[in-house]
Amino acid sequence: MKTSSISIKVDTLPDSIRNALKSVEYFKSDVYIEGKETESVMCYASGDGRRGFTLIVNLETGECKTMQGSWGGSNMFNSNNAVDTNDSAYPMHSGIAVIKGSTGYPRTFASITLHPSNIVPLLPTVDPTLTDDEKYLLAQFVRLKPSYRDTKGKAAEAMIASLVSRGYLKQNKAGATQITTEGKNACRDVAGR
Repeated sequence: MKTSSISIKVDTLPDSIRNALKSVEYFKSDVYIEGKETESVMCYASGDGRRGFTLIVNLETGECKTMQGSWGGSNMFNSNNAVDTNDSAYPMHSGIAVIKGSTGYPRTFASITLHPSNIVPLLPTVDPTLTDDEKYLLAQFVRLKPSYRDTKGKAAEAMIASLVSRGYLKQNKAGATQITTEGKNACRDVAGR
């Protein structure tokens, strides 16, 4: 069983996961989480100026095993580094989180894998009144640069105002608009995402 990845606000996660994310200097307000029954320790996120990591976290005790790859990824001087080379799938156990990502330029990136039984309580509910057009507009905020978004016209402006009032988008006083964690999750089933 596998669920699609969802975006979760970091401050709503258990202390054990928040502390593990702090240990690798992950400071974004949300993080992607995926429910899977198997996971590897290999992290594909390393490269020039970056180093992969894998954290195995006991959700109850907070105990965290940290594994780090080499700067730049796999290399002949450290050919047995599991984070860079071991793509074997291991069973995910209930009560364990696997956090994988990379550090370096320009910041830390991370995602979390949990056993499906641990992810169910975290699943967000989406407003059933969201229309397909609203979901499509939200998907544009996830996928496209601001200059490529089709947000012109009275209908789009009204839809954006509605999405802002319901918390799917946020807008500053100057009118700059960006998607919220709730908005990312609301459009995750839109084709092409």
